[in-house]
Amino acid sequence: HISADEQRHAALEQLERERQERQVRDAAAAEAQQAQESSIDQLRAELEKLRRANSRIVTPEEGISREDLLAELEARRRENAELLGKVGLSQAPNSSELDIAEMRRLAEELKAENRELRLKAGAAMTKDDEQVIFDEYLRRLAVVMDLRERGQPMKEAYERYHEVLVQLSD
Repeated sequence: HISADEQRHAALEQLERERQERQVRDAAAAEAQQAQESSIDQLRAELEKLRRANSRIVTPEEGISREDLLAELEARRRENAELLGKVGLSQAPNSSELDIAEMRRLAEELKAENRELRLKAGAAMTKDDEQVIFDEYLRRLAVVMDLRERGQPMKEAYERYHEVLVQLSD
């Protein structure tokens, strides 16, 4: 039979063990939270560094004229024709038939097609190709950061991010 003092002593020891276990769990949770916040901060710093390094890039909205867009479109069509081994050059559409948004869309499609053909042919990447890959990298990095910040599953988003990460040039 156990005395009242022994029972009190056992209860106090049990409470002390529970308190220590709680402290260990709380410390582990705090450490995990700090690690997650650190990862987010690292990703944000990397994103900001990349944005600063590429601030010299001019976007289409910053000054490509209609004439420049048409010239770009025709150059891309010629390049496509050469890569495909076609004999003749494609005809440029009448500029009055297309609006600027349509020309931009066509130019982007041609750039994407050229990039795919260069990759298939083993040709060197252009600065345009590298910029598209870099822009996609930044977009996918932002998605990963957003999901991580919200605590949502990010396996698929991380895999898509990693796919474009390995395509970046040094």
